[in-house]
Amino acid sequence: MNFSRIGFIVLAATVSLSAMPGLVSSALAGPYDWMSNKPYVACLKRANHLAAVRRDHGGGRAVYEISYNSGRRACNRAFGYPDY
Repeated sequence: MNFSRIGFIVLAATVSLSAMPGLVSSALAGPYDWMSNKPYVACLKRANHLAAVRRDHGGGRAVYEISYNSGRRACNRAFGYPDY
């Protein structure tokens, strides 16, 4: 190989590696942007905890599912996320 081919390969590798962090950060910000919203995550943890307490005190799995779903939807409404 001559020096022009080696230089081209090094240049192409440098450009492709420098573009990688931009792709990764934009991919992470998409559907997971809610993870950086600490009050929202705390609300979801609280909903999960309350649902688990209701399940453990004789409610069963169905009560857990209903309770967690209503708590999750309340958190979504309170913080402006889609309520589905």
